[in-house]
Amino acid sequence: MGVWTGRELIVAGGDHLVTVHGITDDEALRAAAAYDPASRTWRRLPPMPVARTGGSAVWDGHEMIVVGGGLRRGVAYDPATNAWRWLPPMRYARSGEVAVWTGNQVLVWGGATGAREHPVAPPHGEAYDPVTNRWTPMPPAPLRARVGAVAVWTGTQMVVWGGAPLDRNGFYYDGAAYTPGTT
Repeated sequence: MGVWTGRELIVAGGDHLVTVHGITDDEALRAAAAYDPASRTWRRLPPMPVARTGGSAVWDGHEMIVVGGGLRRGVAYDPATNAWRWLPPMRYARSGEVAVWTGNQVLVWGGATGAREHPVAPPHGEAYDPVTNRWTPMPPAPLRARVGAVAVWTGTQMVVWGGAPLDRNGFYYDGAAYTPGTT
């Protein structure tokens, strides 16, 4: 996951392959770093409080907010203090979700919760307000549940497009737009 702060690229999490007793599997990472293109240098950041692979990250103008990746609790990194903090838990752990920053809240939609072998769709998206440090449910979307969609913030709407069914068999070629403050 990564964000552009206006000065640096901050990256965190991810995974790498490890082999134990002849079995190779992904291992989630806690690592974080920042790249300054002006000086062409990297610097290590404190590791995230919990290892996370996948997930979504947004820059809110002050912090890198990281959500999803199969976890209910997100984290936020503040470059001014060089420290991470926990976010309150979302109602649903999500993997394969999308997230956007609206200018005053993080909108998280889609993804799956539960075991990868038996994924379940969360019934709605969730909105995080960093000022109140609270999550609130978004209204149900007109789209079928999906993972791996793409989302953008247009300045007034979150537009979600594409993705795959929860079992990851096939693709969706549709989308929808959500305007905060409307149902």
